[in-house]
Amino acid sequence: MKIGKQFEYSTAAEAQNRAEREAQSDDCAGADAYMVSEDANSGEIGSPSFIIRLGNVPEFDEF
Repeated sequence: MKIGKQFEYSTAAEAQNRAEREAQSDDCAGADAYMVSEDANSGEIGSPSFIIRLGNVPEFDEF
Protein backbone atom coordinates (compact mmCIF):
# COMPACT_ATOMS: atom_id res chain seq x y z
CA MET A 1 0.00 0.00 0.00
CA LYS A 2 1.26 3.51 -0.78
CA ILE A 3 0.07 7.07 -0.52
CA GLY A 4 -1.59 7.94 -3.81
CA LYS A 5 -2.71 11.52 -3.35
CA GLN A 6 -2.19 14.27 -0.82
CA PHE A 7 -4.15 17.49 -0.55
CA GLU A 8 -3.93 20.50 1.73
CA TYR A 9 -7.01 22.34 2.97
CA SER A 10 -7.52 25.29 5.28
CA THR A 11 -10.47 23.82 7.22
CA ALA A 12 -11.21 20.48 8.84
CA ALA A 13 -14.56 20.29 7.03
CA GLU A 14 -12.92 20.62 3.61
CA ALA A 15 -10.39 17.92 4.47
CA GLN A 16 -13.06 15.56 5.78
CA ASN A 17 -15.26 16.08 2.71
CA ARG A 18 -12.35 15.30 0.39
CA ALA A 19 -11.39 12.17 2.33
CA GLU A 20 -14.98 10.94 2.17
CA ARG A 21 -15.11 11.51 -1.61
CA GLU A 22 -11.75 9.80 -2.18
CA ALA A 23 -12.76 6.78 -0.05
CA GLN A 24 -15.75 6.19 -2.36
CA SER A 25 -13.47 5.78 -5.38
CA ASP A 26 -13.04 2.21 -6.64
CA ASP A 27 -9.25 2.51 -6.70
CA CYS A 28 -8.97 3.89 -3.14
CA ALA A 29 -8.27 1.45 -0.27
CA GLY A 30 -8.69 4.14 2.39
CA ALA A 31 -8.40 7.83 3.17
CA ASP A 32 -7.36 10.00 6.11
CA ALA A 33 -8.09 13.60 6.95
CA TYR A 34 -5.83 15.04 9.63
CA MET A 35 -4.42 18.25 11.09
CA VAL A 36 -0.83 19.06 12.02
CA SER A 37 0.58 22.00 13.93
CA GLU A 38 3.79 23.72 12.93
CA ASP A 39 5.97 25.83 15.21
CA ALA A 40 6.54 29.02 13.22
CA ASN A 41 9.89 29.67 14.92
CA SER A 42 11.50 26.25 14.59
CA GLY A 43 9.55 24.83 11.66
CA GLU A 44 8.96 21.68 13.72
CA ILE A 45 5.76 19.82 12.83
CA GLY A 46 3.74 17.98 15.48
CA SER A 47 2.10 14.59 15.23
CA PRO A 48 -1.12 14.44 13.20
CA SER A 49 -4.51 14.73 14.84
CA PHE A 50 -6.88 12.60 12.76
CA ILE A 51 -10.24 14.10 11.80
CA ILE A 52 -11.48 10.97 10.03
CA ARG A 53 -9.97 7.63 8.93
CA LEU A 54 -11.85 5.62 6.31
CA GLY A 55 -11.25 2.18 4.86
CA ASN A 56 -7.96 0.29 5.04
CA VAL A 57 -5.40 2.76 6.40
CA PRO A 58 -2.22 1.90 8.34
CA GLU A 59 -1.75 2.87 11.96
CA PHE A 60 0.20 6.10 12.42
CA ASP A 61 3.28 4.33 13.84
CA GLU A 62 3.54 2.23 10.63
CA PHE A 63 4.59 5.27 8.54
